[in-house]
Amino acid sequence: MTHARLLGLPNVTQILAIGASCAGLFAFIRFMDSRWAYIPYVFCITAAIAAIVFIFSRRPTFSVTAAVTVTVLQGLASYVKHQLNGMALHVYDLLFTARDGDLFSFLVEYYPLLGLGALAVLAATAVMLIVLFRLESPVWTLLPVRLSLLPLAIALSAATYPRAQTFDSDYLPFTAGYNASALYFSLGHIRHLTGPAPIEERFFSVKPTTNLAAAPTCGRLADKADFFLVLSESQSPAALAPDLALPQDIRNSFRSGDGRMRAMNVETFGAGTWMTNFSVLTGLSTADFGWQAPYVNAVMEGRIRHSLPQLFADCGYRTIALMTLKYRSVNEGPFLKSLGFETVFDADAMKLGSFGARDSDYFDFVQKLVAEHRKTDGRPLFISMQTMFTHGPFTTRLPAASAVSAAPLSDDPELDEYARRVIVARRDLAAFIEARRMDPGPRGSVLAEFGDHQSAATKRFVDPDNLSRDTTDFRSAMYETFFAVHGFGADVNYAKLGDRVDAPFLASRILAATSLPKSPVFDDLAELSRSCEGRMHLCMDRAVVDQHLAARHQAGLLVVD
Repeated sequence: MTHARLLGLPNVTQILAIGASCAGLFAFIRFMDSRWAYIPYVFCITAAIAAIVFIFSRRPTFSVTAAVTVTVLQGLASYVKHQLNGMALHVYDLLFTARDGDLFSFLVEYYPLLGLGALAVLAATAVMLIVLFRLESPVWTLLPVRLSLLPLAIALSAATYPRAQTFDSDYLPFTAGYNASALYFSLGHIRHLTGPAPIEERFFSVKPTTNLAAAPTCGRLADKADFFLVLSESQSPAALAPDLALPQDIRNSFRSGDGRMRAMNVETFGAGTWMTNFSVLTGLSTADFGWQAPYVNAVMEGRIRHSLPQLFADCGYRTIALMTLKYRSVNEGPFLKSLGFETVFDADAMKLGSFGARDSDYFDFVQKLVAEHRKTDGRPLFISMQTMFTHGPFTTRLPAASAVSAAPLSDDPELDEYARRVIVARRDLAAFIEARRMDPGPRGSVLAEFGDHQSAATKRFVDPDNLSRDTTDFRSAMYETFFAVHGFGADVNYAKLGDRVDAPFLASRILAATSLPKSPVFDDLAELSRSCEGRMHLCMDRAVVDQHLAARHQAGLLVVD
């Protein structure tokens, strides 16, 4: 036996194989990440994984290949996640998403080929690693030597951990899709599980200048109009380029009752409906939560003591929420209940869980709900409802969409399908609006609609070069949707709505423009929306936003510690 084998050193073949694996890893990181500063850290984490495998296997080539494979697979998984919901993989996904059975059932129902492809890749990877393990003979490296490699790799990982910079905050790796490093970078966020949340770090040293603990102003019973809040899935007139052969009535359908089009800026692209819904209902920016943004439903359940539904409930309204997914998907059902909704109907309760349910099915459910309520309950209504027909994937042709037109609406098949679904969804909504106009209720009705995010199908119109440079600029074209307000037997001061607003300010603008209930929190948000010119997370005078957050915290209305 040679001295190299006695010392447990790899032979020439193993060295070449390890070198090839490292070269492949370097190329993968550069392609997926593009940032030199993160390459050493990803290599060190990969080395730590290899050290763990080597302790038990005593096979250097197998250990390095297995570690590189893990890094590549997590990068590919992050890429898929970023394509689906606009956020890269995070360690919190292992804590929240991995246990979300309802979300996985949704993914299987909507993206079955993705699941089959993932299983095929995992099976092929397992076969490759098993074959490599059996082909390689173990080296006789002493256990203390093998054990010493792990703390060395961990120390190097800590030393090379990327430090946040002004242009590269904790939020950037996840919205920009730096998929090779995002999961490993998020390991540094584990400390927040027991420490302060990112949003608290914004205002913990700020002294509030106003008291937001006062009771709401509910007004007279005669002024308590019913309020219908409609979330229009994946719709934005800003992304419906002239290239799409959409009828003019569809383009006009995004206008408010005064005939004007209004823009709303959100903080997610391509997916993340719950994030925009969170902002509208709470008056909080998900971007203020940093990397916790995709998990706000979980981390903030029971911690927001004043919200839009709670305000209406305190003023005698019956509050109802309609979900298009199952109750526990992304923890949305429990979160909505904690906000103050008396009743939450999920897809199962409405018996509308199958892919391709039309928005008219949700509106019909609401129509029956309203009719039954008015026969037995004299309270005014607040109904917050989601829609689903324009949700991807768009590789599947839905019959209702196919019946729209014989002529194609786009030369891109997926974009053509998306445009067809938009037409169906807009006409379903128009019918619902007309029904509310014809039957506004005894005290009138206010109907507001907003887009939750743009569709990935229209990305080429807002990011034609596919550079994703604007992923952290929440005033870029990628994050522009819309909102519209209509009053039926209830006055709306459209001038108070403005022309553009961030999602967290939407509810406050609507309350200020109508006779709907008000509260110190939403009054303060309305004032902030004016002084910040509709911006919240990116307000030029950020100190006033932080003072508002501190005041909510001091009043016990926002619990983050």
